[in-house]
Amino acid sequence: PKMSRISPADSEATHRAGTINLREVWSEHRYSEKGGGVFFKDITLARDGGFNEVGTLFRVDRFAWASFQIGCVVLNLIVVTQMNISRLKSQPPDFLVEADPTSKHLFLNNFIGIFIQGDRRASPAALLAFLEFGMLLYHFCRLAREVVHLLWGSEEDGWHALAEILWNIVPDLGSFSAMRPLHFVTPKIFIPSFTRRAWETYERRGLKRVSGLCFFLLSRVFFAFVGLEAFMIKFIIASEEHRSATSFWGALLVSAAFLNQMLGVVDMSKFAQRRLFTFIFGGEDSFISEYEMNVAKTWQAMLVMHMWEKSKGRQPRLGGVIALGP
Repeated sequence: PKMSRISPADSEATHRAGTINLREVWSEHRYSEKGGGVFFKDITLARDGGFNEVGTLFRVDRFAWASFQIGCVVLNLIVVTQMNISRLKSQPPDFLVEADPTSKHLFLNNFIGIFIQGDRRASPAALLAFLEFGMLLYHFCRLAREVVHLLWGSEEDGWHALAEILWNIVPDLGSFSAMRPLHFVTPKIFIPSFTRRAWETYERRGLKRVSGLCFFLLSRVFFAFVGLEAFMIKFIIASEEHRSATSFWGALLVSAAFLNQMLGVVDMSKFAQRRLFTFIFGGEDSFISEYEMNVAKTWQAMLVMHMWEKSKGRQPRLGGVIALGP
């Protein structure tokens, strides 16, 4: 049936009354060359990046969130270091044990089997410890690089470094595990990243772009290998600890810990931030070019600078900046 067009005022009044239906909404927002199709009437982006409203963001609950972030970092570092050190101490000097049918089929143990005769293979616990200590070293190298830029770089390099430390490195240290490399090879993360790299290579042909794309693909293969190996090891250890548990609650705790680590593989805050930046900085094509990504990073760095200036007189001052992070 033919539907008559409803004015915005009438539609809003009808919506408040709770009588509007999908047909009326369709008619109201129907697009034509004469007009219509206005879906987003109240979206406004401040052209100055919203820096003049930074002071209104400081609230008590945000400082509580900053304390939670710092607590997660401390707890995760303690758990990773102490548990892995105790695992390494309980292993033989060469870290080789008699392989059972489960650990024998790990990728690295299959590779070791080419050179070692018999059933001796690398201990899964030792492999897990080396993987997580390797990731911890990687994060500390990232932190050291940004600290160098912060202390001895230019003004803009310093603010970029501080944004990277507080909003990327600190959250990573609070939730990293050996399975985190799987984050980069999940389809929702890998496909947009690969599309952006491939498009940049196509637009700006050259040896540097092609080599960058090749490095990207090789790094994702490496991340898939490390993440899958870590998952298999953690699955083996969790299953063994579950079978050896002496109570229901002990078995439940082991299962819950493994599930929590699995859920933390994909960093949803970074995923949501990436989608939001695509909407804000990506333009009409919803594609973030290299220039637009640099604009987004500059906005983040300037936001940290404005937050630092607005946080004068607040203690701890650094906690306020962390609290306003993603």
